[in-house]
Amino acid sequence: MGLPGLKGEQGPHGPVGDIGAPGEEGPLGQPGPEGERGPPGKNGDNGDNGDAGEGGESGEPGVDAEYCPCPARSSDSQVGSGGQGNQGGYHRRV
Repeated sequence: MGLPGLKGEQGPHGPVGDIGAPGEEGPLGQPGPEGERGPPGKNGDNGDNGDAGEGGESGEPGVDAEYCPCPARSSDSQVGSGGQGNQGGYHRRV
């Protein structure tokens, strides 16, 4: 028997084979760069009202009431009687 000859030309491609089984899952890749900041979002709904607070301390009299309390008015005032009677709890100076 003699020596093998030279290789011949490559033949045509054969038909496509069946799809193989899925391979193993690869490792996670590196995270990508941070994206650009988006536009501001819409305002959210208002929250519920809070609980009522505790009452404050009693206030002090206002500026116009600091000099003295007003006199009590009487229910039997004599308004319109010639100026001689009680004028709604106030006494008229003569």
